[in-house]
Formats: sequence, structure tokens, C-alpha cells
Amino acid sequence: MDPTSFVYPLVFFICFLLALIPSILLWFLFPKQEIALYFEKLAKSKHNNFEIKFIDNKKGRGIIANRSFNRGERIFAESPFVCCTKGQIDPHIRTCGYCLKPLFKDTVPPSEIKGDIVCCRQNCSVLYCSTVCRDDAWERYHRGLCTSSFQDEKTRQSLIKFHHYLASHTDNPYLLLTAKIFAVVQQRLAEGMTVEESLIPIKFMTGFGYWKTLKGKVPNLSEVLIQKFKSDMQFFQSSPLYNPKYGYLMTDLSRYTSIQMTIWFNAFGFSVVRDGMSIQGSCIAKAATFLNHSCQPNTAWRYNSGMRKLEFVALRQINKGDEITISYIPDLSLSSDERRSLLEQRFRFFCECPRCLSDHLSKRKQD
Repeated sequence: MDPTSFVYPLVFFICFLLALIPSILLWFLFPKQEIALYFEKLAKSKHNNFEIKFIDNKKGRGIIANRSFNRGERIFAESPFVCCTKGQIDPHIRTCGYCLKPLFKDTVPPSEIKGDIVCCRQNCSVLYCSTVCRDDAWERYHRGLCTSSFQDEKTRQSLIKFHHYLASHTDNPYLLLTAKIFAVVQQRLAEGMTVEESLIPIKFMTGFGYWKTLKGKVPNLSEVLIQKFKSDMQFFQSSPLYNPKYGYLMTDLSRYTSIQMTIWFNAFGFSVVRDGMSIQGSCIAKAATFLNHSCQPNTAWRYNSGMRKLEFVALRQINKGDEITISYIPDLSLSSDERRSLLEQRFRFFCECPRCLSDHLSKRKQD
């Protein structure tokens, strides 16, 4: 056989590989550019007070101060992406369906309610403290969850059944948060946005390889939890919230688990007090999701129901370039072993903040 017969196929193969190089580079570089652009826009929306940057392999991303802050100075405030309280599920405690302000105790028929309290545009059971909250909720997500907004009786009954399922899980507000997340995507689609544009608000929950990160934190999901997720997915699939255009979020267990674990690890729990009523709530915020924990945090936060915002305030002097940190646990007076145990159980990480490391060294010296 003529040896030169191998030359032409080889040259062709090399040229083919060279032609693929630009495509391969774009494949790897474009997602990184997209990620960088996403976080840049997210930080700029908070008045350029910080930037979201990669810290290290253990922490992942974090928030870095772009300027100095004095003690007591507000660093940024952020409206939750979605939030809910027990009052939106439990009929004995009613709250505003949008800002979460407590309205009244016990069950009171809508006909007997006085004051500024207003009903949903379609007169479903959800109540609001003002027309502003009602209209904002309607435009953001409530249309997809309102049992009175669907003319088709089959669709309406399907949604009522879905709400009954939510009501039977009053101990799990994360389920309602998930429903609101899907409703936001649905309404963006209904407004004429593309699927990609509609999914932008939840990229921090389902994109950028976040599920791979979570796998490290949750190496073995219990069979009970997996079955619960599958059961929840079935109800979402049979509800009016299901749309084939983004249905993989409800049919792909990995994607759905990514959303659930994002909420589990990053939801802010808070109390709203009014007229002697203390309401427990949970919310997801986009930028604040990237705040890392420290047992000696430089920032505190609170939920302002009047502004419907999470507010983050400096606990001490913060210099430009410092990482902005909060505490994930309420009681920092616990010993380092107790704090680490709580954080490992609840958030799946072993705390190596400066305080824990210092406590550990002190303990070793004493031993």
C-alpha cells in the first residue's frame, strides 16, 4: 500500500480539528462571559456598593465591598425575589399576600374586614394591605396562582387541588416559594418574553453549574426526601403552572432538586410583628443569596415589611475590598463546636471563619 495514501486523510483530520477550535473556545468562554455579565448587572442594581466575586473553592462566590462603610451604615437593600409567611397558608393568621404585613388574627369573613385591606383583583381568598401590593403581586406572579383568574373550569379545579396540596404542607413554606418562582416564569412568558428571557430571574437557582456545587453539599439525599420531591413534582406537573417550554424544571429531578436545595440553603427566615402578632416568614433574594457566613459577621440584616425589602447594615467598620458576611445562625454565643455542629447539620459546611479557627487554636493551647 502506498504510504502517501494516509497523508490526505491525516491532513483533512487536522484541518477539521483546527476548524473546531473557535467553536470549542466559544463553548467554554461564552458561559463564563454570561456568568460575569449576570453578576455584574446584579451588583450594579444595588448602587455599585459591592461586587460578586469568586472567593475560594470552599466558599464559592461571595460579596466584596466596593467602598468603605461606617458602623450602622446601610450597605444595600433588596426586594425579595419571592417570599411567603405561614399566614398565606394558615387561615388562622392572615397577612398581606405581597409585603407580608400581618392583617388580623383568626378566621374573619372577608365581608367583615374593615380598613385598608383589599381583596385580589379577581376576588380570590388572597388579601392585601393596599392596592399597591395587590397590583404588584398581580403583575409579578399572582395571575398564575389565582383560582379566580381562569375561565376554564377544569383548569380552575386543577389549581384549587394544587392549593389544597400547598395547604396540607403548612410546615413547609418552601413549597409555596417554589410555586411563586414558577408563576414568575409563567407570567414573563405570557408577556411575550422568550424562554431564555423568562428564565433569567432564576438563573442563580438552576444555571451556572449550581447543581454540581450542591452535589458536594448533599452527597446522599435520603430516599424519603427524594420521594417527597418526586411527589411535589407530580403536583406541579398537573397544575396550571406547568408549561412544556420550561417543564424540565418540574420533570428533571436534578433541576427541581437544585431549586429546592437553593431555597433550603439560602432562604432568609424572619419575623414580622404588628399589633401583638408575630408572623414567621421566608424569602429568597438574588444578590443576598451570595452572602457568606461568619461567626463574627460584619453585617446584620432585617426584613422591612413596610418597604418589602431585606436591609443589610454594617455592624462595624468595613473597608473597601473586605468580604461582606452575615451569620447564618441566630445564637453566636454558642461554643465553636456547637456552632460548627449547627452549621454542618443545617447548611452542610464545616465553618473555618476566623473566629472558629481562633477558638480552635485557643482550645488546643489549653489542652
